[in-house]
Amino acid sequence: MLFVANCTYALPDCPVCGTETLLVSEQNDDTSKPSRNISVWNRSMCGSSMFKGDSSICPKDHYAFDASMMKWWILALENKDGFALPLEKAVYDFPVTEKANSRVVYYQHFINKDTVRHSLHFWCETDHSYFQVIREYAKKSGLNLEIEVDRRENRSTVMVETLSMKELNAPRLKRLEDLELQRTQNAEQVGTGQPM
Repeated sequence: MLFVANCTYALPDCPVCGTETLLVSEQNDDTSKPSRNISVWNRSMCGSSMFKGDSSICPKDHYAFDASMMKWWILALENKDGFALPLEKAVYDFPVTEKANSRVVYYQHFINKDTVRHSLHFWCETDHSYFQVIREYAKKSGLNLEIEVDRRENRSTVMVETLSMKELNAPRLKRLEDLELQRTQNAEQVGTGQPM
């Protein structure tokens, strides 16, 4: 771990390759090349406000740690072959329509490498026959699929994932619940004078 003067804690090493991470705020986005991590540098008008303060990024494989909010690692790319941890095959092979009218972005989120959420997001023309194809693919592959249709615009959002955000966060939420239960039990023991 690297200790940085203006950080309140040591920056974590990349859990994928072990490289020392660098502060996101001290890195630059080379706009002449594809984004190294769309979650960090999405190049939209509103930009990404998630990676602030002590958030860091691996200079080698570009996994970024969100130190401010979610406390997880994330990598988002248009190139599905650009991940150091290979994408889940079902997400990698997902049949993306030729009628996609946005970037097709692949994601990996994880708290630790034991539980990785692989996902894919894009907008496309509303096409119910295509939706039937991907519903069957998702069901066969064990993927979560969300299709949100905007009838006014004749376009839809497609999101496919191996784990929901709730499932990804379940171990962390369980730890927080266990800690709260332990605090409550300790407080009750103090109140009754029992040894802890």
